[in-house]
Amino acid sequence: MIRNRNIQILFFISIAYLSYFVFTQFYPAVDPLCYFVDYKINLFNTSYDLIYEKCQDDKEYFEGISDFSVILNSDYKYQNRPLFLLVNYIIYQLLSVIFQISNIDFQYTFELTYVIFNILFMYICLQILIKLFQIKNLVNIFLIILTLIFSPILKFSLFTVTNQHLTLLCFLLSLFLLQKQDVNNINFWSFILGIIYLANRGFIISALVILYILFMNSKNFKIFLIESLKNLLIFFFPNMIYNLFFSLTKYEIYDVNSYYFGQFIWLRNYLRPFINYFSNLTSRIEPVDYLFYESNWHCTSLSTFYRCYLNDNILTLKYLSSFFICLIVSYFLYKEKYLLSNNLLKYILLIFSFSYIFWSFIGWYPPVRFSIYSFGNLFLLLIIYISTIMNTDIGRYIFLTTTIYYFLTLANWNNEILFFTSNNFIVLSMYLFSFLVDRKGSFNKKATL
Repeated sequence: MIRNRNIQILFFISIAYLSYFVFTQFYPAVDPLCYFVDYKINLFNTSYDLIYEKCQDDKEYFEGISDFSVILNSDYKYQNRPLFLLVNYIIYQLLSVIFQISNIDFQYTFELTYVIFNILFMYICLQILIKLFQIKNLVNIFLIILTLIFSPILKFSLFTVTNQHLTLLCFLLSLFLLQKQDVNNINFWSFILGIIYLANRGFIISALVILYILFMNSKNFKIFLIESLKNLLIFFFPNMIYNLFFSLTKYEIYDVNSYYFGQFIWLRNYLRPFINYFSNLTSRIEPVDYLFYESNWHCTSLSTFYRCYLNDNILTLKYLSSFFICLIVSYFLYKEKYLLSNNLLKYILLIFSFSYIFWSFIGWYPPVRFSIYSFGNLFLLLIIYISTIMNTDIGRYIFLTTTIYYFLTLANWNNEILFFTSNNFIVLSMYLFSFLVDRKGSFNKKATL
């Protein structure tokens, strides 16, 4: 019997991961933008034919994970994600050495690398969740592990390589900082989050959280201004060093998000006249060119970007409609607990607001993709929050199990999104049933976290 809690959690995560892989062999999660490859595995003198999901980006990621030096190439697509590549590269090299020493001919080191990375990532996220929501019951922890793994952002990141699920870590670390309000160590956290920024640029949201903490704890505006400038410098210092390396060497840096996908670049176009004005005054500021991007997903003007983003928000809420309705119902059923709750709920909504505003300016709105970075992570945290304010264990178990089923059967957002489906009806019915059971049993038995 495993008694160490940390080992238990790692074991549960690994079993859940493996179970979902087995599940996908019978019910694969189809993404129209990806494809499946056939793998043959020999185990205990028996051959098994397995399918494994791949996407177009996997090839570029494999180049960086198997040979980290490719980030020096100016045409390398993911040059602006060095930390994400480096961590996976270290895991890849360790596995390669182990297989070489053990004389094992293993052909799927790249896939195993990413699986191990995700297991460690989910372990970190779960530990933060346990601290934030004070979860101690092992059954609750196991159910939250499944909820976490099958949530849309993570579920579609389990096998095909992407860094989109790091947006959840940004939410959690920001929430952790807001909960602690540890101003004495804010410089340290600015530096740590600045390093993680090199894995996913969405962590700039955490810089906004740091500014909020400084604002709420500063005695006057002058102190706030000084501390804000200092912490922003600390936050961006790792990225400045990374860019400085390219500036001082023969290598060129390439920002795929801006120059290939046109993300946020339209904002620079509006600032172009001012930048070029100062460029004429000093040689230290280089002039910038106007960059134009046009597609069905690009909305790059002040008059269109918010309309495109709102339309995508509506599509995202339609995609997650079952839980959105459940959330509204839960508010009226547990209104007193919502209103009397501690700062945790307020902080969750605050981080969502920062995230929502930040991604609204991206200027490139493929369906659901960036809206779910805000709404998807918000809903996941609210699921856990609702489970903690429920009155009975049985009500909570039904609620979380319903969520697991809902996430498990939820199709990828790149497919057609439908509102009126039998599955949505089943999920909504089960959510209502969990609330009914919880309300009925609240007079007899108290829940335990």
